[in-house]
Amino acid sequence: SGPWTNEVLTSGTSPNGETIIDRADETFAIIENPSLSLDKEVSAGPTLIDAATGAYAVTYQITVTNDGDVALTSLQLFDDLDAIGFDSLTDLTIASATLTPVASDNAANGALLSGGDQLAAGASASVSVSFTVTGSDGLYTNTASVIGTSPNGAQPTDSDDAVVIIN
Repeated sequence: SGPWTNEVLTSGTSPNGETIIDRADETFAIIENPSLSLDKEVSAGPTLIDAATGAYAVTYQITVTNDGDVALTSLQLFDDLDAIGFDSLTDLTIASATLTPVASDNAANGALLSGGDQLAAGASASVSVSFTVTGSDGLYTNTASVIGTSPNGAQPTDSDDAVVIIN
């Protein structure tokens, strides 16, 4: 935001008793460089857990890094798991040590975080998403994306995808 003006006013008395007043001001703006990066990978699986139904366990590890120079608020992570194309997706679990995930049964719209988290400049946080799927043999690509808000209202974003291979 801004611009802002910094004003300095000084006064004093000269040796002969005169009051001397001086004023100076400087207008400036704070330049932000907000930036987010996202890394998504399959951290476990697919592991066949039921040969009769063709059910596999899969876990994604999603790491968000604030690689900008200001803290970001309203951090939100999206991952539309229903769009992957599996025949079924059940037993969804979302976990994070540092961010606030939504309840697993509320993740159908793709929002994985509560939206109230802050990530300091230079900090990283991870979210683990585990689930059971059934599907035909093939490659299943899934994309996650992240957005945050800087103090000046900029909204940096990033996305990354991961591939699950069932055969």
